[in-house]
Amino acid sequence: APPLALAPPAPLPATRVWVDTDAACGLSARTDPDDCLALMLLATAPGVRLTGISTVAGNASLAVADSTTRALVTALAADGTTLPPVHAGGADAVAALGRALGEGPLVVVALGPLTNVAAALEAEPALAHNVARLVAVMGRRRGHLF
Repeated sequence: APPLALAPPAPLPATRVWVDTDAACGLSARTDPDDCLALMLLATAPGVRLTGISTVAGNASLAVADSTTRALVTALAADGTTLPPVHAGGADAVAALGRALGEGPLVVVALGPLTNVAAALEAEPALAHNVARLVAVMGRRRGHLF
């Protein structure tokens, strides 16, 4: 009998991931780098395909979160990492997230307030079935009320 030939397993399709962030990344004493670290790790993680990135007001204003996220994406791209465009919180982010959910199952990693995610699902409730997983990262600091 011929020897048993073992073939490597077929690669699994990459998990589609959307990151919604209020990144401020050490801009002040009250902003930590966790969002930027999470985005950097997800951008290079095997088995992850970043489908979209959006920004939201939270730890910082929308303008700061948006500029911080865009600067990080630019820096990662300069090192050869391919990333999707950044969508500013509000109508742009909500529409882009809705389109991505319309294309199939998506893991949503919400690193800030769930404003964009809630608005996208409120606009198109039928898309909720394509949220494969919602990872909501939350924290609490002295003086914060949740």
